[in-house]
Amino acid sequence: MDCQFVFLDLSADGGDAANSTLYAQELDLRYRVMRKPLGMGVDTVKFPFDLEALHLVAVDTAATIPVVVGCVMLMPVNATTCRLFQMAVDTSVQKRGIGRALVDRILDRAARDGFRECTLHARHNAVDFYRRLGFAVFGDEFSEVGIPHRHMRIDIPLNPAARK
Repeated sequence: MDCQFVFLDLSADGGDAANSTLYAQELDLRYRVMRKPLGMGVDTVKFPFDLEALHLVAVDTAATIPVVVGCVMLMPVNATTCRLFQMAVDTSVQKRGIGRALVDRILDRAARDGFRECTLHARHNAVDFYRRLGFAVFGDEFSEVGIPHRHMRIDIPLNPAARK
């Protein structure tokens, strides 16, 4: 699958129509992959900080109309730590490297922005995926949106090539 990876600027002064269309598709993807299977409503998809977060989407470039097939968000925790949120890949294209590419690209951007650590909450069924990317589990298992999760973290080297 040919994908283009696009960082979205959703700020009031930087957003544009293309970003709005891709963002709407991102929200739909997050709902279909992460919330709907749990019986949750579409109103649970958007976070209060959505417009401040860094969004990266994977867009299927083979489609006649651009289609978002993957997404991830990143938010600062403090000056050196960021948190990865809402990682989703359309179920029809999972296991094709899109998730890995999203994480690689967003961690590269985090490194350029000065972050040295990234944390996340991994659903139980995603822990091995993140381990393969270099994340490590820390702390106890906990419940979020009614399902088991684990805290995970990764050091972000100054040189992104060192992580790969």
